[in-house]
Amino acid sequence: MIKEQIQFYATIGTVLVSVVAILFSYFFNTKLLKQKKYEDEKKQILESLFYLYGPIKQYLNKSRDLYIRFRSDKPEDFRTILAIANGIEFSQNDKILLEEIIAIGTKIEDLIITKAGLIDDIKLREDYYPKFLSHTTLLRHLYNGSIKGEPDRFKDDLFPRGIEDETERRINELYQKLEVLNKLS
Repeated sequence: MIKEQIQFYATIGTVLVSVVAILFSYFFNTKLLKQKKYEDEKKQILESLFYLYGPIKQYLNKSRDLYIRFRSDKPEDFRTILAIANGIEFSQNDKILLEEIIAIGTKIEDLIITKAGLIDDIKLREDYYPKFLSHTTLLRHLYNGSIKGEPDRFKDDLFPRGIEDETERRINELYQKLEVLNKLS
């Protein structure tokens, strides 16, 4: 009888130890999986910031600064695409500034196209960046003379005002998300 009780308690003890080990393993692995998920999310955010949104923002800033200089002696309602389509001649300094602005636009185009998978904001992906791509392509072709005249056809292909603010908004959202993930991990 005592031998049977010892065997019974030994069996219960083994079962309890097994259950505790399984529970411990479950909770530990769940925590590890959450940790891995947070780390993957952080990696994705940092990739978006470092390889897409950050460079785009810097290029947009540089382009804006050059454009301010380019427009400094132009009328308030001046629009570059329409001016080029209308055949307006620019000074040598304006041509250099405009060529640099176009070159920056081409760099932004390359980023948007090659890093398209990182564009995780629907407003940027479906509105601002496509409009920017069209604008930059048309500006380049008009400036190079491969497209001429017909300013009315291009009046809707103006620079998408607000692209800088929307890109900055997304950068701020990603940094806030990163801050939350850092607290969780």
